[in-house]
Amino acid sequence: MISRGYIAPVRTLVDIPDDDVTWLDARARAGGKSRAALVREAVAAYRTEKGKDGIDQYFGIWKHRTDIGDAVEWQRRLRAEWTRPWDPDFAEVKAKFPDLFEGVEPEPPTGSPWLKPQPGR
Repeated sequence: MISRGYIAPVRTLVDIPDDDVTWLDARARAGGKSRAALVREAVAAYRTEKGKDGIDQYFGIWKHRTDIGDAVEWQRRLRAEWTRPWDPDFAEVKAKFPDLFEGVEPEPPTGSPWLKPQPGR
């Protein structure tokens, strides 16, 4: 309920197993808090954790993978697959990852009028 900018807490009934209630009560006593205060803190912590944006939550998620070798080198190789024969760095990328470009020659694509030499230029 909202009244003059103040949001009053909503009382909620929650079914919690007996052993969890016992644990909550022990934690509440030890911390000098109420059971409800601990539940509010737990909900706030859960929301904070789940609300992290992707960078914080997923940064470094592959750092322990061993199946891809060096992660940075793996990314470079993956990006190199998208290099086209007419890209300015094609020769450099092909020299670094020759197996990706076996049989590929640096020729511009056909059918694009702006890539063909224009008469009189």
